[in-house]
Amino acid sequence: MKDARELKLSPQAAQWMDHLDQIDHPELIKNACVFASIYEDTNTPFSLSTLTQGLAMADVLLSLQSDSRVIAAAIAYPAIFYNRSLTEKCDERLDKTVCQLIMGAIQMDIIHSARADKNEQNTTTGQQNQIDNLRKMMLAIANDVRTILLKLSERLIMLQHLGRSQKALQQQIAQDTLDYYAPLANRLGIGHLKWQLEDWAFRYLNPHEYQTISKAFHIRQKDRVRFIHEMIHELKQVLQKGGIKNAKVSGRIKHIYSIYKKIQRKKIAIENIYDANAVRILVPTITDC
Repeated sequence: MKDARELKLSPQAAQWMDHLDQIDHPELIKNACVFASIYEDTNTPFSLSTLTQGLAMADVLLSLQSDSRVIAAAIAYPAIFYNRSLTEKCDERLDKTVCQLIMGAIQMDIIHSARADKNEQNTTTGQQNQIDNLRKMMLAIANDVRTILLKLSERLIMLQHLGRSQKALQQQIAQDTLDYYAPLANRLGIGHLKWQLEDWAFRYLNPHEYQTISKAFHIRQKDRVRFIHEMIHELKQVLQKGGIKNAKVSGRIKHIYSIYKKIQRKKIAIENIYDANAVRILVPTITDC
């Protein structure tokens, strides 16, 4: 006879699902929420329950418009990651592909940890070569790109909740993020995730420089975003009036870590950063230019 708890979501999971927009295969998401609710563990290294972490990872993947299976995998992943004895339960209760994604992400973590430890002991090989080799190995292990998305979402939530951890652990996780995970996000073309990983990692690795740049730019971030949106809107109107059709107008604000890298590369002061905001216009033909 099945445990009666299997039929119930925790209040937290139920509330999360109530605010979930329409999505394909909602039964996969519900099953994962039930699984995470039943096996929720509050004793994790980052002051988050496994359920809270899983739902936060799912939110990251939802923002990337990921599919239902990887979102379901994100919800259940922390419970299994911290309690490997639940692997059999995963096979019994969750979709086969969901379980494969979870186990692929765990395998990536095992290989990463083992190779990173070996690299620390072996200082005869160039450090950058070791990092490049491990990054390639992580890509090779992940025969489904969604496995990498799962690990990237985990890493972002981990960084966001490192505040109470010891400084050595903060810096280790942050450096790993810059060495491996942010480049993986870049390789997949997920700039939105890449800059978040970089900024959070930079916050722990160089807090003084982070605060200096943050004070110079981040205070005005909302104003900067609004300025970009207004500029895009005005440019679209001008292009339309000028008879230029199918033009693509986009904008971006430069983020803290990218500003830091430019300062270091160009050997310039913050006051000399003039491209913190940028707008790009792509037109169909050279004549339109």
